[in-house]
Parts: sequence; structure tokens; C-alpha cells
Amino acid sequence: MTTTMTPTKAEQRLRKLVVGWGMVLIGMTIGYIGWTLPNAWTGGTLWAVAGTLACISAAVAYLAHVTRSIALGLAAILPLASPVIVIAVGLSAYGP
Repeated sequence: MTTTMTPTKAEQRLRKLVVGWGMVLIGMTIGYIGWTLPNAWTGGTLWAVAGTLACISAAVAYLAHVTRSIALGLAAILPLASPVIVIAVGLSAYGP
């Protein structure tokens, strides 16, 4: 007879939170890379980046709802706002 170790609800919630925060970091990285692409690559590439960021934000928002994490829910918009964050940090660090 074999026994299986089923994760507890707390372990499942922690796993979902780790995945959600990891997706936020991946989304912010994709947003930053998409913002720094050369102008010659505009067109379909920017639409693909925007679509990817929207899907990542939707998945993170779902994980925030499932885990009832307000912080993760607020962080769900970070992938979409990452280009604006890059501009704001750059302007504050180096000036206009």
C-alpha cells in the first residue's frame, strides 16, 4: 500500500503565491525588454508584447483572487505598467 502526500491548503496557497509573484517578475522583465526594442522592430512585435503582458496580468489577477492576496492583486498591474515604471525611474535618475 502506498501513501501519497497531498499538500495542505496552506502549502497550495503558498505555491500559488510563489507562482504569481514569479509571473509578475517575468511580466516586468518582458515589459522592460519590449520597451527597449529597436524602433525598426515595431509593429507586430509590440502587439505581441502587449498581448503577452495582458495575459500574464490576467493570470496573476486570477491567482490573486484564488489566494485572496491583496498585494498580489495590486501587483497584477505591474507587468502592464512596467514601461511607465522604466520611464519614471529613468527620468528621476537622469533627469529630463
